[in-house]
Amino acid sequence: MKHIKQFFLFVEKNPTYLHGFIILLLFPAYLINLGLFPFNLDEATRAVVALEMKFSGNYILPTINGEFYYNKPPLFNWIQLLFVNASGSMDELIFRLPVIMSLVGFGLTVFLTLKKELGYRTALLASLAVITSGRILFYDSFKGLIDISFSWLIYLNFWVIFNNFGKGRFFQLFALSWLITALGFLLKGLPSLVFQGISLLAWFVSQKSFRKLFTLQHVAGGMIFMVIVGAYLALYNEGNSLSYYIANLWTESAKRTPIENTALSTIRHLFTFPYEFIYNFLPWTVFIVVLFSRRIVKLILEKKPLVFFAIVSLANILIYWISPAIYPRYLFMFLPPLFAILVFAFYQLEEESFLKKYFFTNLSHAIAVLIPLSLAAIPFLLDSSLYSDFYLKLIILAGLALVLCVLHFRFKYERAIILVGFLLLVRIGFNFYVFEDRMRTGIDVYQKNDVISVARETKGRPLYLYQNCPIHYTSTFYIERERQEILSRWKGEMEQDKLFIVPEKDRNNLPAHKVISTFETNLGFLRLSVIELE
Repeated sequence: MKHIKQFFLFVEKNPTYLHGFIILLLFPAYLINLGLFPFNLDEATRAVVALEMKFSGNYILPTINGEFYYNKPPLFNWIQLLFVNASGSMDELIFRLPVIMSLVGFGLTVFLTLKKELGYRTALLASLAVITSGRILFYDSFKGLIDISFSWLIYLNFWVIFNNFGKGRFFQLFALSWLITALGFLLKGLPSLVFQGISLLAWFVSQKSFRKLFTLQHVAGGMIFMVIVGAYLALYNEGNSLSYYIANLWTESAKRTPIENTALSTIRHLFTFPYEFIYNFLPWTVFIVVLFSRRIVKLILEKKPLVFFAIVSLANILIYWISPAIYPRYLFMFLPPLFAILVFAFYQLEEESFLKKYFFTNLSHAIAVLIPLSLAAIPFLLDSSLYSDFYLKLIILAGLALVLCVLHFRFKYERAIILVGFLLLVRIGFNFYVFEDRMRTGIDVYQKNDVISVARETKGRPLYLYQNCPIHYTSTFYIERERQEILSRWKGEMEQDKLFIVPEKDRNNLPAHKVISTFETNLGFLRLSVIELE
């Protein structure tokens, strides 16, 4: 007991060891079984574009099934290819690793930028809150999508504007800001420009510095954007017309706004958006109750970085507030500003206040008790024979839960950080059991195995999508990966000695042929056949 007491006293005086333990849990939480399950549609879209660049050797003109793909610029695909070429693998894990690297970079950037202005504790909790908020923790962190990387850049741009403005370094502000905007454009297109324009305008106007936007320093910064983006577009124009490409980038940006949606859906979204935002980024958004205190709001307004975050975030988020067809992943760049404000406010609460003494304390106690109790229910809810190492995994989770419970009740002032540990514990359990269950029961696993068998069976023979045959991009990815070549479309009449993929339901309208194999693609369970002419 003496040694245990000494250990607790040591940790109490050196809380960074406790924080380090919580941070270490990020790695099993985000990496275990990351490559286990098949791609979804958007993931497959990114991966197919990357594969076709690799197979064609053309890194400037994105394609899918050999046809030009206009929806996104290619920077994210280049990043994925770096991981593919470095690893020599084309497994799902490799295409998802860039997202994990971006997530770590995102969290680290939030911590480093906030530490000097708001202090170590606020910076640490705000950064961990960003990368463990509900939508990221239980969905987007295991998907090979652009949005975490893009949000990281947008947040970094926010900070570049604030930090350099405060120090009067306007050339550096505009140069770095437009450089980041150029990289954001190459990731996701026009939204990067929208964020840049609104952020600069909102902050400079609020600081009565509107005229500084019309200086040679700004022109010089803007030229950096023009050179980088202009160079890419010039290279693109050598291989394909820019007119449709630019028009489609505009369509991609506008299709979720009121321009492309009904007035009724827009009005409905105005009312539902705040509640959906709070729900998607629980549990940390519960801190929003702190803002009902006038004293806390006054303290927030005394912190210039928090005022900046409030102004720039509100100015930018209005577009999403009036756009009914958005996904939660489009909002990740608003999490660091929001959580910086909320976490700062949380740490300003007086210990004897109702919110701190009763609401947050009881909430944290409930979490610390209910999560371990839920582990005890797992053997009664799941069939252990269906899972690998079922009880070993349960013992690991129970051991972590016990450690976190002891830490929770022993270290009163670290409970918010320890909550991060409980969230990561849940994610580890999610990796162990939910992922494995999906592999056993998910239709996408069956479809993946089905199409891989077809790809291997036809490898070495010319294979094409016949004319306008629909196919899910996940099927395209696995066919191309296994055959190590692009699955292109055949626009003419069928020829001998070639294989064609056609919808099974349309076979009666085709010339005499024989079926080599069939598979299901994830488009309403559509069955496709691989055929050749007799």
